[in-house]
Amino acid sequence: VIIDNSFAYADDVSVLGMTIPGLQKLLDVCYEYSSKWRFKFGAAKSKCMIFGNNKFKSEPSWNLGTQSLENVDSLEILGNIFTWNGSAHSSVDKRISAGNRSMYGLREAGFSYPGLSSDVKVHMWQSVGQPAMTYGIECLNLNKKDISKLESAQASTVKRALGIPKRSHHSNILKAVNCKTIDMLIKQNVISLWNRTFGVD
Repeated sequence: VIIDNSFAYADDVSVLGMTIPGLQKLLDVCYEYSSKWRFKFGAAKSKCMIFGNNKFKSEPSWNLGTQSLENVDSLEILGNIFTWNGSAHSSVDKRISAGNRSMYGLREAGFSYPGLSSDVKVHMWQSVGQPAMTYGIECLNLNKKDISKLESAQASTVKRALGIPKRSHHSNILKAVNCKTIDMLIKQNVISLWNRTFGVD
């Protein structure tokens, strides 16, 4: 069975094809739709990527109407970076940066040490930082090293906010302040994603 599919969110459309003709057919559907409703897809953002090892003697090419699409090794889709080999390293780094940036503006509000009480700081982190750090991450192929890196980034941010030395063992500290681990959050997000997926007719 050959399955081709498409995923859309607002003005972001991703099409997946199991074969070269299958993907071209989906692109043709997109182009015909844009012609009918008189709009154009962003040329700079329209890219193609082959997942897994490229076993073709000559690189496949695809077109969106008269426009030839560039083949790339990675694609950013809704804030996450997907690579040809399934590695999540780039996305993990981006999510860590997003978590840090989300808390930067809260330093003046008391997130920095000494600042507010520990409970309030942890609540701020869980309400703002954690969601930014884990956004869409349940859709990625994470390995133990990726999760460990996310756990360390969270621990460093929390310890810095609480004025605790960075060499302190973070597992007990996060447990003491009742802060969920990234691993637990990812599992909860995966369950939620499956629940919402199976809730669609």
